[in-house]
Amino acid sequence: MAGDKVRRLIDVGRARRVGSSSLSLSWDNSTRRRSDLRLESFANGGAYPNRPFRLKIPRLGLEVNIGTDETVLDVLEAAGADPLFNCRKGECGLCAVDFLGYSGELDHRDVFFSDEKKKEGVKLCACVSRISGESLTIDLP
Repeated sequence: MAGDKVRRLIDVGRARRVGSSSLSLSWDNSTRRRSDLRLESFANGGAYPNRPFRLKIPRLGLEVNIGTDETVLDVLEAAGADPLFNCRKGECGLCAVDFLGYSGELDHRDVFFSDEKKKEGVKLCACVSRISGESLTIDLP
């Protein structure tokens, strides 16, 4: 198996629990080259099923419905709000928006923000995160 590349998929929650240094040490102890280690993240399906909700952006005078198959980012783009974004997977944080209020439960589906930042309830990644409830009020950077 020397020289072979091995890819190990691990969900982000588990990686945070075990710690990336623990994963690296395990890899190093296996006689494989560190340069062959590849960690990949994959999407968080969310804590709640997708439900439609109302998105409000007071500064822009915008109120729109978000369907079950749409993201906040999709709707912002369609409305001409010109949001910043890059990965569309909740990894880079470029699409993060400030949220001003909500009715329901926040469903952070990104891997960008730490659990602590998510609990602070200040920002969310518009490309993947949602609300499970009636409405979400945000402001754009």
